[in-house]
Order: sequence, then structure tokens, then C-alpha cells
Amino acid sequence: MKIGIVILVTLVFRMASAAPYPGCANPTDADFRMVTLTTRPASGLNEPLKMSFDMTDAGKVDIYFIEKGGNLRKFDGATQAVSTLGKINVHVQDEYGLMGIVLDPKFKSNKHLYVLYMPNQANIELRISRFTLAGNTLDLASEKIMIHFTAATSWHGGGGMAFDPAGNLWVGIGDTRVGEGAAPNTNDLRGKILRFHPEPDGSYTIPAGNLFPPGTDKTKPEIYIMGNREPYTLAIDPKTSWMVWGEVGPDGVGITEEYDLATKPYNAGFPYFAGNNKLLTHGDGIHTTPSNEDPAHPTNTSPDNTGLRDLPPAVPGTYSYPQACGVTGPVYRYDYVPNSPVKFPPQFDGTWFVGDINKNELDTMALDGTGKPGPLGRLFPQMRVYKPTDFKLGPDGALYIMNYAGSYGPSDQSSIVRIEYTGTCRPAINPVSMTVGPDRLPLKKAFSLSGSRIQVDLPGEAQLRIRDAAGRLILSRPVRFGDRFDLADAMRNQPGVYAVTLSADGAASAPELMLLAP
Repeated sequence: MKIGIVILVTLVFRMASAAPYPGCANPTDADFRMVTLTTRPASGLNEPLKMSFDMTDAGKVDIYFIEKGGNLRKFDGATQAVSTLGKINVHVQDEYGLMGIVLDPKFKSNKHLYVLYMPNQANIELRISRFTLAGNTLDLASEKIMIHFTAATSWHGGGGMAFDPAGNLWVGIGDTRVGEGAAPNTNDLRGKILRFHPEPDGSYTIPAGNLFPPGTDKTKPEIYIMGNREPYTLAIDPKTSWMVWGEVGPDGVGITEEYDLATKPYNAGFPYFAGNNKLLTHGDGIHTTPSNEDPAHPTNTSPDNTGLRDLPPAVPGTYSYPQACGVTGPVYRYDYVPNSPVKFPPQFDGTWFVGDINKNELDTMALDGTGKPGPLGRLFPQMRVYKPTDFKLGPDGALYIMNYAGSYGPSDQSSIVRIEYTGTCRPAINPVSMTVGPDRLPLKKAFSLSGSRIQVDLPGEAQLRIRDAAGRLILSRPVRFGDRFDLADAMRNQPGVYAVTLSADGAASAPELMLLAP
């Protein structure tokens, strides 16, 4: 990661897609607002780097985030307070320390989280580990070391982490600045994006479809993308499972910064090529020989190579630009976010959010059905960001931004902010009248609704039933007081009108109509 001089450039806001959406005007900057959730002066933020989310049953977004010095912290969406859950003993130097975090897809029940870090010990290594929370405390004794390997120097550690819809964990690992012994070495995990499937006991398995099938000589089966310098951020498209990442490119060699999108595994080319397969001949431990001047047939003949000599073809970057510090955000899919009053409007569907730490800006690109991006457009030029090291869509569909703001040290401008949609093109949030007939008084206020979330307020046991617009019973389940669940999840996000009733002792509540907007 490179920290440089900050230059703010103000441009006209440009939507990723100008196509109209039925019943909605195209949004402008005025249809959004930035809300500051916490700052260094308010909660002592100290080099905050990455975050992951959990939505409570009440619809509040909790943010679990890491600081480079080893702290795991939590922003409580209900109380707006920031607490420290624990501290991992890390070695802090330049870009190294605690570098990545992602919550387990079943975090609500198992309280597992995964981190990438450099432990504070004599032998220098990087480690991918699973930890477990005990209440609001990080249980350090719960650590399950999943992957660990020797590191070198204090640069290019990586840190991008994400789960895909199949429960596979993706982790971006930098090349640790060691040249041909890492990124172009098929038998080394450095300079790679890994994909593997965590198992309940803390082990992992290899899903089908990685770059090298298990058992291939001189290769690591965890590798999905090879030939990386520093995949510092990555994200998974929830609709297609495409993987996007920001490839922080080599210094001082031209148009070599990359935003990348992968629909299948491949060799990204570093250290022999970067950007649009630009040939590299110096810096970052690069040693390029004439045999590597053809991106279709790269070879690794270095004595440091323990892997294959003949490498897969080098694939050019999806979008390249002059050297800075490229990072990626999410790919937004409108129908894959539960209805929320702050979710981004449908015009952003299929939009890829990207940014740059050194340029202090966020941008967008519209993706077509094959993953090809359209032109780059500036996003919210009037809203300042300060060296954003992480920006993600929360489970409420708002955009959360981690402003690192520092330069290898703390900064009073460090903050976590949320950009919310405030315009008129909002999904139905299902207002409920709670009309109850005289014969149904025992069931008055039997349940309450917030968005598509249902909470049972009737004491004792009851039966919840949901029917579609044609009156067909599509869900029936026993419930108790205080039970909560999400109708959108139960209906698998299928748009339509549904009637919800709760019955007990032979009586039933009046049906409450709920709309899941398309």
C-alpha cells in the first residue's frame, strides 16, 4: 500500500448507469447524505483498516473492525458506542500488523470471525486464523490457525477478505516484496488470492474450480488468482459470485494500477507484467528475462522458484490507470439487499464501486452481463473521504467507509462514515395499521414489523402463517414470544404481496399485508 500526497479534485457526479428506472428519477448527490458514526476524537480510532458487519434482529448494523496495532473493536448500531473486544498480539511494522477481518456467514450462532495478521514472534510469518467471541470479548484461546507461511520485509501483506454465497473464504495475500519466489511461484501462497472452505472444526477443504486441482505437482491448491503484488481489498458479487479486487501496482512505472474482476481463475502476471500487460523490468524485486517478454507464455526460471517453470498466460488488468493506490468496494445488487429506508436506489444495480487511497476519491463502473465494466465515473465528489482503506455495503444497503486518514500512524481525521440514500425512490417499508377486530382482542398487537422483519409480541405459543396474494399457504411455523425472523429471507426475496397472521387458542389476528418490492 502506498500513502502519498492528497489532492482533492471536484468533478460533476456521474451515475454509473443513466438508464431510468420505472417510477424513479435518476438520483443526484442531493439524494444522499453522509453520517459520521465515529471518529478518533470520539472513540480513539488508531489506524482503523478493515470492517465487517452484523445486523441485529432489531435492524441495527453492528460494525466489527480492526486497527493495525491488533485491536478488535465494535461499533454498536443500537447504542452508537465503540468498544474494544480484545487485542491480538501482532508485530507492527510499516504495512504489517492486524490487516484483515471478515465475520463467519453464521456469525449469529457460532460467533466466529477470521483475521489475517502477522504474529509478534521470532519467526516472521503471516497467519489466517479463526477466533471466537465469548459475549463481547475476543477469546484469544479460541484461535484456530488455518494457514500460516513465512513472510519477508514489512510491505505488501495484502488483507482483502470476503465470503462468497457458497461459504468459501477468499483472502488476498501480498507478495511480501520478494520477487520471483512469491507471486510467480505456483508453490507459494504469497502474491495470491486464495479460496478455500472453512470447516466447523477449524480446518478447511478446497472447493472445485481453483487454478490448480489438488494433487498438481509443485502447486498450492488454495490458489485462485496468482501473480499479484498486493490485493489489499476484495469483494464478491452476491449475484454472480464474481470476485473483484484492487491490485496496488508497482511504483513509478506508468499505467499499472488495477481494478480487477475475475469470473474464473488466472495468472494476473506480476512481477513480469502489470496493468494492460505492461512489461516490467525493475523495482519491487522484479527480475525479467527475455523469456518473459511474451505474456502468453511467461516462465519462472529463478533459482528462488519452487513451483512450475511454465506459468499460465498473464491476463491484463480489467481497468488500469496511472500508479496510485487502487482499492475496491462492492458490486451492488439491488435485489440482494433487504428493503431498507437507506439502501441505494435501483439505478445502482450492477454497479461496481472502486476507489483510491492516495486520491481520496470513490468512483463507479457499470458492469454488463459478462463482467465488462463501462466508463469510470466519480461518485459523490462533494463528500470528502480520507484515505479510504475499506468501503463496503452494509446489510442495510448503505455504503460504509473506513477513513484511515493517517500515514503509518494515527490521525484525528480517522473515522467511520455511512452514506445513506434519502431520495424518493425507496422500497416499500411496509407500514402496519395493526387493525384488530372485536373478536380478536386477545391477539391485539400480536406481532410487530420493521421493514420485512417480524417480531412476535404475543405471550406464549402461537402459529404464524403467511399466504401469497392468491391465498395459498406458503409458510406455517410455530413461534413463541420474542421470536424474530426476516420475511424477505423466508420468501427468498421474491417480490409480491403477502398476508401474515398469527393464531393461538382458536383465534387469529387480522391479516397484515406486506409488500416485498421488486
